[in-house]
Amino acid sequence: LSSCHADGFFCDSGLAALAASLPGGLRILTIVARDTLLTDCGLAALAGRLSQGLQQLHLHFDNCGSISDIGLAVLADGLPGSLQSLTVHVKEVQVSDAALAALAGCLPRGLQTLDINAALTQVSIDGQGASRDPERLRAWALQ
Repeated sequence: LSSCHADGFFCDSGLAALAASLPGGLRILTIVARDTLLTDCGLAALAGRLSQGLQQLHLHFDNCGSISDIGLAVLADGLPGSLQSLTVHVKEVQVSDAALAALAGCLPRGLQTLDINAALTQVSIDGQGASRDPERLRAWALQ
C-alpha cells in the first residue's frame, strides 16, 4: 500500500486507530476530517505514526474547533524528512501565527509544494501570504 485516503467523521481515538494502522512504506496520505471533534491529542497521535518514507501529506481539518497551535506544533515536529508535498487546511480552527511558525521551523529541506489554508483563523495576513511557499514561510517565521 503506497497511498491512503481517509474521509469521514473522526474523533481522537478514530484518528489514533487510523494512524496506528498506517503501513510503514506509505508514500501518500490524505485525511479529510471536516466538522469533527478532533483535538490536539488526535494530531499528536498522527504525528507519532507518520512514515519516514512519506512523500505527500494532505490534511483537511476545517472547522475542527478544538485543534490549536499546540496540535499543529506537535504535527510539525513529526513531519518526516522525506516529505515533498504538504497540504494543511485548518479553516475556522483555533490557530495563530504560532502554528505557522512551528510548521516553518520543521519543514523538511526537500519540501517542494506547500499549501496551508488558515482562513477564518487568528493567522495574520502576512502569515497567510507566506503559507504557499516553503522558503517564504521560513523567511516570514524568522522576522
